Amino acid sequence: MWGVCGDLFFSFAWFISRRFIWGVRTAGWLLPPALLLQDRFAAVNKTNIPLAALLQQQQQQQQQQEQQQQQQQQQGQLSSAFFAAAPASTTAAAAAAAPQPPAAAAAGAAAAAAGAAGDSSKGSWVVTSIAAQEVYRGCFVRAANAAAANSRVYVQVVGIPGDVLAIPWSQQQQQQQQQQQQQREQQQQQQQQREQQQREQQQQQQRELLLRQQLLHASIESKLVPREELLLLLQQIHKERENEWRIHQGEEISFLQQQQQLLQQQLQQLLLQQQQLLQHQHQQKQQQQQQQQQQQQQQQQQLLMQQQQQRLHNHQQQQLLQQQLMQQQLQQQLQQKNTKSSRRSSSSI
Repeated sequence: MWGVCGDLFFSFAWFISRRFIWGVRTAGWLLPPALLLQDRFAAVNKTNIPLAALLQQQQQQQQQQEQQQQQQQQQGQLSSAFFAAAPASTTAAAAAAAPQPPAAAAAGAAAAAAGAAGDSSKGSWVVTSIAAQEVYRGCFVRAANAAAANSRVYVQVVGIPGDVLAIPWSQQQQQQQQQQQQQREQQQQQQQQREQQQREQQQQQQRELLLRQQLLHASIESKLVPREELLLLLQQIHKERENEWRIHQGEEISFLQQQQQLLQQQLQQLLLQQQQLLQHQHQQKQQQQQQQQQQQQQQQQQLLMQQQQQRLHNHQQQQLLQQQLMQQQLQQQLQQKNTKSSRRSSSSI
């Protein structure tokens, strides 16, 4: 009975633990996407700026800038006309006593309103480059073109400086202002170039007029020259030029010949030096070979002397050995004689 109950309890515990592990795994798989969705919804709620408001602010700023430019142009035209018509004293007094026009005050108020609108839009972003079917985790923005109106796109601002997919609204405005300034500078340069060209053309025209007036002056005598005299003059000029060219060419040829002679002399000197060097090297090689031959002969003589000395030494050693052998034989013979004599004496006794 207890065994059956224990088996049931363990099987139930194993089933519950297995279900618990499965639930933990599913939660681990589902938690990151849930957090990602929560983060994206939070970003959408934080930075939900409509496209129409941004475009309206931009249009208002452009209109205000155009109005300011027109007012400045009108004021400049009025002031130039006034100064041209009135004398200096009256214009100075009028300029000192004149109050500011209401248009300037209105322009200042409009500029302040535009600055406030720009400050309010500094926190927004404008998409500049996004590929199709790309979704990034980050802040929510709206695309700044009519085709992508009411479309929500997630854009990631990369941490590396300069590598961004979206730029701030204020930065875009600065870039537009810089482009406008560059265009104005280019237009001014073009105008200056045109003015310079016109001045040069006027100067040329004035010079031509002066020359014509001088030629038409009564003090200058007009003289008719026949064609034959002109041809003769041209022939003389041509001959003189040919003579000058020939003289100049002859001088150049003589100079080139001198240079060639100098070069040939230098080449001959170099060849002689090379031959001398080769002879000297050949002599040195011969001397080295002779020295080597002498050294080899000396070495051979030394080897022969050593061999002769060794032969003498070996011959002397052989003679010594023969003498020792002879002495040993003599000693043995003497010993034998002594033994024989001793035996004879003993036998005689």
